Amino acid sequence: MEIKVLGLSCSRCHETYELVMRIVAEKGIEACVDMVSDQDEISRYGVLATPAVVIDGKVKAQGRVPAESEIEGWFSPKKPVDFWWKRKERLGKEIRKQ
Repeated sequence: MEIKVLGLSCSRCHETYELVMRIVAEKGIEACVDMVSDQDEISRYGVLATPAVVIDGKVKAQGRVPAESEIEGWFSPKKPVDFWWKRKERLGKEIRKQ
């Protein structure tokens, strides 16, 4: 996993970097975390306000220091969406088997 904290060396950018580093270490996530301060590279992501967090090329937050719970949510496994019509299909298959 590649994580980039985009920022121009402001205090909020460093705070975001430290927060991401701490959460990655606490959760034992294998990731390369970099601080990017090159304006050309920042503009390639379409980021207009810093700090910004990019995970595997996708901008997750920009213009603010994300909350700790928000960052943790980025690394939590996603729950599958349970659509009502999928339940209906499964139920129909179970009834036909009997």
